[in-house]
Amino acid sequence: MKSINAIKALMTKQSLCILFLMAIVMTGCHTKKTAIQSSPPITAITDDDGPYILFLTGTIAYDSVAASYSITIDSQQRFSGQMNTEGAACTGKPRGLYYQQEDAKGEILSQHEIDNPLALRVEYFNGSQPQTKTIKRDKAELFVRLQLNPKTRHITFMYDSLKIQTINIKKQFTI
Repeated sequence: MKSINAIKALMTKQSLCILFLMAIVMTGCHTKKTAIQSSPPITAITDDDGPYILFLTGTIAYDSVAASYSITIDSQQRFSGQMNTEGAACTGKPRGLYYQQEDAKGEILSQHEIDNPLALRVEYFNGSQPQTKTIKRDKAELFVRLQLNPKTRHITFMYDSLKIQTINIKKQFTI
């Protein structure tokens, strides 16, 4: 009889609320399992490997006092694959901003023009007339995607035949 009265006392509204809150707290206090991702394998390249697409990201800046450009490449990532289109290779003397792929001896393998991110072209309507305006900036992000020639060891960025920056292509990369 005493045990039945004790159970009835525990079953009051207050004690049920406390039990309910404890159940909620207990179910919410579990540890989350996180998956550990391992780094992708690093593989050395050879002239036989390929085809590869190279992604270069960084910044381009123009110093108006020195009248010179500078390019800083923050990352280069190479992935196995073939691009659908890369744009037309320069057949004559390239103009504006372009890059050239060079082999270990410095011989030019290919040249491709790049849209200059410092010259932002904006199209708008002035009333009913479409107009275009070019906004020149001093600094901008640079993103270049290119089909990598297997013999490429250097990529040189140029502006109207003036060398801006040469980068070495990593001998090892992430697949």
